[in-house]
Amino acid sequence: MNDKNLHITNLEENSNDFFSKGKIDWNKSESEVWAELERKINEKPAGKSVSMFSIVMKLSVAAVVAILVGLSTLTFLYTKTIESVPGKRLLLNCPMVQVLN
Repeated sequence: MNDKNLHITNLEENSNDFFSKGKIDWNKSESEVWAELERKINEKPAGKSVSMFSIVMKLSVAAVVAILVGLSTLTFLYTKTIESVPGKRLLLNCPMVQVLN
């Protein structure tokens, strides 16, 4: 037998002595407990109404709409249309274009 496991037999004896002395004092009988559980099962829980659109959802939708309107307005106002007559060539420098040498 291994010397490392000698304490296990003492532990088993002590735990059996400890747990055999325990007594549980029940307040209700088995039939009372089952009756209470059946009553709880048959009761309908009170419903809670949940809003689909909470305040956070409304604010996030409003923010997305504001961003889309802002970007579409920016692109509409930022564009410039240049027309040329047929046969005439035009030179156009676009903004934000870097020329690399």
